[in-house]
Amino acid sequence: MDATPRPAKPPREQIARIMEKADQQSSIHAALHDEHERRFHLYTVATIVISLLLLAFSMASNDFVEQVVGIRAQYFQLTVGLLSVANLSVAVVVLILRPDGKATQHRMAVRHYNQATCEARRLLDSQVPPTDSDVTLLRQFYNVQLNLPPIPERAFLRLKAHHQRKVELSKILSAMPGMRLRQAWAVLRARIRRATADQNKQAGE
Repeated sequence: MDATPRPAKPPREQIARIMEKADQQSSIHAALHDEHERRFHLYTVATIVISLLLLAFSMASNDFVEQVVGIRAQYFQLTVGLLSVANLSVAVVVLILRPDGKATQHRMAVRHYNQATCEARRLLDSQVPPTDSDVTLLRQFYNVQLNLPPIPERAFLRLKAHHQRKVELSKILSAMPGMRLRQAWAVLRARIRRATADQNKQAGE
């Protein structure tokens, strides 16, 4: 068996690969940041709305509720109790899950991988050919994982597919600048259908 090691790829090709991976990582962490931030905003709005309802209910007397709203006092008190439990539950969920903290961590990861992408692009655009030393330094910077949150395994493939679609949409819009986003999506869906049909045809042969 031949144990000869494979020759290393040219520095420019290695840098382009690192830039591609960094761009993907940045896109995935950006999507996770948006998800956690939306979740945090939803919890915050829910807490505020429930708190305002409880404040309003606390100023309403039982007679007012029965005569104006048409709800029996016992049902009204039950509603207030359930809202109080819901408000406390939302607060506990926020304290345990900390979606705001997770959003901040993923924003830091986006900044880190964007810096790696910019450095790789600078090396590729430079008139001086990149060297193996440039590749080593860039790879070391890319691999720094201090305080960077992990990507959940269950979400990786979904977010990778999201990134790939975004890249293809960007290519379509760059090739046809006057095209609207909705039209670009239609072109991409047509390509996906053709690719799927070709794969099914090859599998059936």
